[in-house]
Amino acid sequence: MIGRNSLLAMTSFSKYLVLLGALLLCSACSNMFLYPTKDYVVSPARLSLAYRQLIIRDKNQADLSAWLLLANQPAKGLIVFVHGNAQNMSNHLASIYWLPAAGYHVLTFDYRGYGKSAGGKSLTGAAKDIKRAILFSKKLNQSMSGGNLKIYLYAQSLGASLSVSALSDMQVKAVLSKVILEGTFASYRQIFREKASLFWLTSVLAYPLSYSLPEDLSAERHIAKISPIPLLLIQGENDFIVPPANGPVLENLARQPKSYWSFPNKGHLEIFLSKENRQQLIEYLNE
Repeated sequence: MIGRNSLLAMTSFSKYLVLLGALLLCSACSNMFLYPTKDYVVSPARLSLAYRQLIIRDKNQADLSAWLLLANQPAKGLIVFVHGNAQNMSNHLASIYWLPAAGYHVLTFDYRGYGKSAGGKSLTGAAKDIKRAILFSKKLNQSMSGGNLKIYLYAQSLGASLSVSALSDMQVKAVLSKVILEGTFASYRQIFREKASLFWLTSVLAYPLSYSLPEDLSAERHIAKISPIPLLLIQGENDFIVPPANGPVLENLARQPKSYWSFPNKGHLEIFLSKENRQQLIEYLNE
């Protein structure tokens, strides 16, 4: 027979286990957004793209692996491309391989802990890496064209959300002529709650655990600061990864000059699989 003291001890131990589990989950919440892989699945050369392999190197920071895809006609500009949360830059070439043919150099890179980049993954680290890549593009532009090319930011998904907070840095913001954000979520806490509530194991703790996330990095807190740089927000209406409601939320918070493109029947990062939609973006860049 189990005595009262034993029951109290078991109850206390159960509470301890719940607390310990919550703490462990909290430490993993930020990492739930990050799913890097190390091995490249394809190279730009395999896609018949001229490119340079680069390293973004800054004192006391992890070295970042980068590719510069070279325009195959007189360059109209330089695009800094920021990919999403999964795999590495090789997996995201499908989003940008067509831009060099339109006359744009493209700088793509991996966050720390992704691909061949050094260091360990973290949301705050990735936000710093975006700033570093944008500042690096300014040096690159100077060496390639004497600084004559316009520099654009094109970011997707998690990369888009992180880029918004990066642009609160005036030195970084000053580099760019236009900002293009595709499939951007407004709040880390909100999207964590939505995703965590889909699974029974995390649904009960979804709301309290969300407070462990760095809400100071959320796009909704910083998107108004992008102005006066022209901002283009792009959203697929069939996006089951980033709910389409995030698009209008950010569009309402952003300041002019801004544009919002919504694409019916398009899922997450599917919009520019269409040649027609690619041409629409090229025309926007050419303006």
